[in-house]
Amino acid sequence: MVIPRFTDAPVQTMRLTRSVFQAPCRLIAMLILVGMVNALQHALAAHTPTDNAAIAPSKWVSAMPSFATVKFGIDNLQELRFEPFRGKRVALVCNAASQTRFMEHTVRALLQAGTIQLRTILLPDPRDAEFIQASTPADAINGRIRIATLATTGRRPTPDLLDGCDIVVVDLQDIGIRPYPTIATLYGVLDACAEYGLPVVVLDRPNPLGGESVDGSVPDSSTPRTGFTPIPIPYLHGMTIGEIALMINGEGWLTRDPQTGTPRQCQLQVIKMRRWRRTLQWEQVRYHWVPTSPNVPTAAAVRGIAMLGLIGELDAVSIGIGTERPFALLGAPDFNDSVITRCRQLLARAGIQVEEVSFTPTTGAFAGQMCRGVSLVYPPNRSVPYYSLGLELLQTLAEHYAPIREKLRQPQYRQRLYRITGDRRFLDFETTDTLLAQSPDFQSRRVRYLLYP
Repeated sequence: MVIPRFTDAPVQTMRLTRSVFQAPCRLIAMLILVGMVNALQHALAAHTPTDNAAIAPSKWVSAMPSFATVKFGIDNLQELRFEPFRGKRVALVCNAASQTRFMEHTVRALLQAGTIQLRTILLPDPRDAEFIQASTPADAINGRIRIATLATTGRRPTPDLLDGCDIVVVDLQDIGIRPYPTIATLYGVLDACAEYGLPVVVLDRPNPLGGESVDGSVPDSSTPRTGFTPIPIPYLHGMTIGEIALMINGEGWLTRDPQTGTPRQCQLQVIKMRRWRRTLQWEQVRYHWVPTSPNVPTAAAVRGIAMLGLIGELDAVSIGIGTERPFALLGAPDFNDSVITRCRQLLARAGIQVEEVSFTPTTGAFAGQMCRGVSLVYPPNRSVPYYSLGLELLQTLAEHYAPIREKLRQPQYRQRLYRITGDRRFLDFETTDTLLAQSPDFQSRRVRYLLYP
C-alpha cells in the first residue's frame, strides 16, 4: 500500500500551474519583445532624414542601420566570405557611399577579408580620396594600394591603372539620374575591361528613386556620347547599377572591336541585392543615406536634382547650391509674389511641401545676396514624375519670370540643356509641352535586364 505524502500534492500543483501558465507567459513575453522592436524601429525611422535638412556626414558614418531586411551586393558578398575573390588581385571602383549596411566602407571590408589582394582603388570623384584614406588604416594603403581618380581619364581606366589585377569590382551608389557621373564611370570601366579582357563584378545597390521612376526622353543616335549622355537611356532610368551594367553589355553599347566590327562583350557578373523591390524608394529601404557628393546630402536631394537640375543650369535662379539645403530651395533676389504663388500652386499639386523663405547662398550667381523664394520638402512618392514636373516648372518660370525667359532665348543655354538631356528638342525650345513625350521603346527593352520584381 502506497501511503500518499502530503508534500507531493503541492509539487504536482506547482508543476501543473507552471505548465498551464508557461505557454501564455512566453507568448506575452514575445509580444512585448516584438512591440519593443517595432517601437525602436519607428524611433530609428523617425531619425532617418526624409526631408532636405542637411545632416553632418559623420552622423551617418557612425550610425547603425534600422531593422531593414534589404541587403546590398557587398553584404551578400560578405556572407559568402568573399570566396569568389579568394586569392584574386582586385581593382575596386567605389565612392564614399560604397558602404555595407553596417556603415563599413567596402575598402575596409575587402582588406579585413584577408583572402584578397586589393591592388587599386579607382574613384569617380577626386574628393572621395580624402574620405577613403580617412576611413581606412594608413598602413593598409600606404605603398601597397594605388588610389586614382577616373575624372581625369575620361571615366575610363587606363591599362597602367589595372596592371597586375585579375578582376575589377564595381561598388558605386548611383542616384538614378543619367547625367550623374556614376553611369559614365560604369560605362568607361566596362568598356575598358572588355578591351583588356578583365572580368567585372558589379555589387548591386538600390536606386534611391525606386525601380519604377522612368521619366524623360532617350538621346537619339545623333547625340554625341559624353559624360551626360554615355548611353541611350532616359534622364530618370528606374534601374539599379547592376541592371544598367547588364543592359550596356546586352544591348551592344560597348565600343566595337576594330577587327570584327562587332561590339565588344565584357565578362560580367552582378551580385544581386536581397529583398529589394522596385516599389522601394530610399526611405523604405530604411538605411541612412551616405552623401554621394557634398550637394547630395540626403536621399530627398536626389529628387531635387531630378526636378531642379536643368533649371539651375540656366544661372538665372538659385536652387540652393551653396546653402545647407542644396536642391531644396528655389529663388532669386527679385522673385516677386506672383512668381512664388505660381510655383507654390504647381508644386503643391504634386504633393511637395512648399513654404516661402529667404536665404543667402555662399556660391553661385547670387553668392552673398539675399534671395526670396520657396523651400521644398519632397515626399518619397514614386508616382511623382520629377523630371517632367521640372519641365513644367521651367515653363511656369519662363512665362512669369523674365530672366529665365531671356536665358532660354540664348543659343548657348539651349545648347547646354541639349548636352545634358540629349534631347534635341531643346535646341528649338518654345514650350515644354513638346518635351514631355516619353520613349516607350525603352520600357520594353529594359524588361529583360531587370533583376527584381
